[in-house]
Amino acid sequence: MHRFENNFQCLSTLVSIHRIISGTNSDRQRGVLSYDVAQPRVPEDTEGPRTMESRCGEIKRCRGYTCGRIIDGQTALAFLPLPAGKFQSTANHSIDLLQTVSSPTVWRGPRLDPAGRGRTCCLATEGDSPVCWLMVSNTTSCIAVSGTDAPPGTDLTATMECKYRSSNCGEIGCGLLSAAHGASNSLGQWGPTIKFPLVPAAASVNPVTGKLLVWSAYSPTTFSAGHAGYTQTAEYDPKGDLISSFNVSNTGHDMFCPGISLDFNGRLVVTGGDTAPKTSLRIAAQDDWIPAGNMNIPRGYQASVTVSDGRVFTIGGSWSGGYGGKNGEIFNPTSNTWSLLPGCPVAPMLTNDAQGIFRQDNHGWLFAWQNGYVLQAGPSHNMNWYGTTNNGSQAPAGVRGTDPDAMDGIAVMYDAVAGKIFSAGGSPSYQNSYATRNSQVMTVTAPNVNVTTETINPMWFARAFHNGVVLPDGRVFIVGGQTYAVPFSDGNSSMTPEVWDPVTTRFTKWATGPTPRNYHSVAVLMPNGTIFSGGGGLCGSCSTNHEDGQLFSPPYLFQADGVTPAARPIIANVSSTTPAVGSKFTITLSSKGPVGKPSFSMIRIGSNTHTVNTDQRRIALTNPTSAGLNAYTFALPTDAGILLPGYYYVFAISGGVPSVATIVQVTL
Repeated sequence: MHRFENNFQCLSTLVSIHRIISGTNSDRQRGVLSYDVAQPRVPEDTEGPRTMESRCGEIKRCRGYTCGRIIDGQTALAFLPLPAGKFQSTANHSIDLLQTVSSPTVWRGPRLDPAGRGRTCCLATEGDSPVCWLMVSNTTSCIAVSGTDAPPGTDLTATMECKYRSSNCGEIGCGLLSAAHGASNSLGQWGPTIKFPLVPAAASVNPVTGKLLVWSAYSPTTFSAGHAGYTQTAEYDPKGDLISSFNVSNTGHDMFCPGISLDFNGRLVVTGGDTAPKTSLRIAAQDDWIPAGNMNIPRGYQASVTVSDGRVFTIGGSWSGGYGGKNGEIFNPTSNTWSLLPGCPVAPMLTNDAQGIFRQDNHGWLFAWQNGYVLQAGPSHNMNWYGTTNNGSQAPAGVRGTDPDAMDGIAVMYDAVAGKIFSAGGSPSYQNSYATRNSQVMTVTAPNVNVTTETINPMWFARAFHNGVVLPDGRVFIVGGQTYAVPFSDGNSSMTPEVWDPVTTRFTKWATGPTPRNYHSVAVLMPNGTIFSGGGGLCGSCSTNHEDGQLFSPPYLFQADGVTPAARPIIANVSSTTPAVGSKFTITLSSKGPVGKPSFSMIRIGSNTHTVNTDQRRIALTNPTSAGLNAYTFALPTDAGILLPGYYYVFAISGGVPSVATIVQVTL
């Protein structure tokens, strides 16, 4: 904090404040920032490109948790800005400097003391969280503040114009995260690096064993379409921290860049990719792969989804197998055959990608819904309904608000019972394209009815090539990605994950990750409530191959100190490990864990590659009836388009802390 002194009248000031992440990696995870406020006439600051261009000022570094001295000589801030321009007195307040500045607000504060020696103006992004502020002495009016978007690592520019009646220009202040906005004790923790013998470019959890399956391509570290008929895979056992690897060759399938879906029986249905016509099935109980019938249309970079009658629908995929015409088809797991759906054309879902059809039909956001229908919610601006019965059908589902094409963005069904889908990020074109911070909530009702879209608060960071994971409490964890989409690059990485809360519709930053996770990265929810995040690269001898991953433990797994593990509820038993759609389902908690007033949810086990995870969906279990001591009975949803059969995690949540999941197989 510094008071600017000069002997001339300051008519206008242009301030450019540069963010510098300081200290060690552990410092960065604590949110420790260093702001340097400098003036060109003082050359002795040579630690980096941080300047303050001003006609009144001098160097002053503000580091650590102390806000510093304001004009009235006190070490504490005198006023805390609140929404609607209201102020309240506060003894201490740390300012969140990690925020992204967008649509800045001018806050007008009262005089700081009876002598009238100053006013406060704050540049803020939301609520009561200012990014920077200026204490000005003896001004005729409050400073007008304007700014530009400034993600961490880039410049924050605030233009301030004022007319002073004295030579005292004021002070610039800085501070750190306050506990209310995610202090270090509530950021979660990244576990140690898990080394793999390959780049994890695709991932899923085995619903029988709970082990994590990952794979790359024919090679552990590179790919080549049509090069070979085998795939390098690895399996991580979190219980023993063990990794085993396998070369899957019996299916004749290089499974890089595929569609992935988990069917009702937990079989992983992997389609196309490098070996464009192929289909391979992984049998969870046997931990083995078998070949299945070839698709009618060779594909790569398509999406697929299991529909409400147990078949698997796919559409798009011009990355391999020829360009264009990648209309819908459907796989029958009973007959092991594919059937074309001429009524499901791909044309309505194409984006306006700069690379043309090669990219325009990639990575559809597909969601199974009622009566065999599939919602295509993105990445194109236009949304569509696809019916999968008979010869198939297509109908418009509206547009995704004002969000443009969002290739390499994410979409997550966080509340299937309410028909709620969250989407975020992406870029207008697949590569060499600026990502957005856009986020929306889509509400799905009946098939062939337009989807309602609500634009909500933007993410902290622009992202493409990121991944999204729904958590037991309905929040969505967002990890990785780039502000400018460039495949096989670690540049412009968004290193700090964030979580979206559907109750507040706001985003909170969690602990910064140790490794960029961009193109060809993955993220999936594990049975113990942690998130695996890994991979990125797969580009041969390039420097951006990441043959590793980490488990992230969210803040809900810790006590308030951020270190001590939280006491977790324990599911003692469930009434059935194969509950049917529409049945009664009872969950009993153990008295050995906290019980309190628990809530419950079910999350369908996910699969992930190239930002796409069409398997995960969350079912909130509500309105229980008592079934005895610590036992709760629920009526499961009656529609298989909502409670899509397959394997689910069942979580109990007490005091915000989830249990380790019990895995059940929902049946028709």
